[in-house]
Amino acid sequence: MSLKKRSLQLFLTGVEEKWVSSKAEEFCQLYWHRLMRPAGLIAVANEVTSGAIVTLCSASPEIVLRPFAEKNLGSN
Repeated sequence: MSLKKRSLQLFLTGVEEKWVSSKAEEFCQLYWHRLMRPAGLIAVANEVTSGAIVTLCSASPEIVLRPFAEKNLGSN
């Protein structure tokens, strides 16, 4: 098990998923424009429109990425 995974498990032990999801959504709203590059968003949108399967790869937990994926891809 990686150090990051162990650290997250320790940090999140006893924390409700609903709270983490809420904070992830807030983070997305606050930092979307700073973190997302317009050319990248256009490129991803074009791929989705063409029928491609788009996969996000990150060291962040899925629960943190979910709001970004839903906002950009409009799906799960």
